[in-house]
Amino acid sequence: MVHLSLSPETRKKGCFIFDDGADAGREKGLYYWDSTAGATGAGDWVPLAGEAITFPTAVRTTTAPHDGKFDDDYASEGITNGRQGMQRWIQENGCSDGYHPCDAIELIRYAQKNGDIGLSGWYSTGITAVMVEAGSLINDCEGWTNNQGGPLQDYGLRWNDGGVLNAGCSGLYPVMCCK
Repeated sequence: MVHLSLSPETRKKGCFIFDDGADAGREKGLYYWDSTAGATGAGDWVPLAGEAITFPTAVRTTTAPHDGKFDDDYASEGITNGRQGMQRWIQENGCSDGYHPCDAIELIRYAQKNGDIGLSGWYSTGITAVMVEAGSLINDCEGWTNNQGGPLQDYGLRWNDGGVLNAGCSGLYPVMCCK
C-alpha cells in the first residue's frame, strides 16, 4: 500500500494506480483514470505529471531539544504561528540547508526505503485531534503552541527509533528534520 500526498485538485481526478513499468507501453509511475482519454475516447490511464510520490533524501534531528510550544520563540519578529516557529527554530538548531520538520508520512516513507531511522524526536502528525483519554488529545501540542503538562493535557507524537510514542507537550525532545 502506498499513501499518496496529493493536492485537493489532484485528488478530484479519482482513481490512481502505481505502475511498476512491467506492462508493455507504460513507464514506471503514478497514473490516474481519465474517462475521456485514449484513442477511442473510452478512457485510459494517464500519467500524473508533476506530482510524483517523493521520499525524503535525508532525516536528522535538531542539535537541541525543545518543548511543544514554538509560537513564542520569534514573536518579536512577527512569527506567532507554532508551525512557522518550529520551522524557524530547526533552521537555527542543526537543520538548515533545506530541511523542514518531518511529518508522519515522510518518516514512514524514509523507513520503508532505508530501514530503521535510528533517531527520536517530535514530528508533525497532520492530525487535527485524536482523543487519547478523556480530556487529552493528540494534536501536535495544539499546532505547536502548548507546553502544558498535567493529567488532562495535549500531546504531540514522538518518533522513537522506529516506533511512535505519545509525548506530553512539556517534554523536551529534538525535532525530526526531513530533506
